[in-house]
Amino acid sequence: MFGTYEGFQQRLARSSASIVPGTFARQGLLPNGSPVPDLKPQMLKYANAFWPAPSTPDRPDGTAVAYANPGETIGENFGLARFDHILSSTDSFAANLTVGRTRGEEAAGATRISKL
Repeated sequence: MFGTYEGFQQRLARSSASIVPGTFARQGLLPNGSPVPDLKPQMLKYANAFWPAPSTPDRPDGTAVAYANPGETIGENFGLARFDHILSSTDSFAANLTVGRTRGEEAAGATRISKL
């Protein structure tokens, strides 16, 4: 009988910065504070639901930056077992069992931007 196991586990937090709608945009206002013409108020809930809250003040173009530190979990496990048995000089029996499991999770809001 022979067996082997390989495993890799990683628990890591990665910093990320995302460009998101600024505070004025989330209220339906232009960067100068005036209302957006013909804006349907029902659309504002999407600006607040789909993007994380800004971490910085509004930039001149109405956007802001949201910094996050989402966790990332990776686990890979692989196992192998083999059984060999000689029944007679002409007969033999062999069995193999291979098991593998991979788990990877990345936190929501983990948008990565290479340049700001």
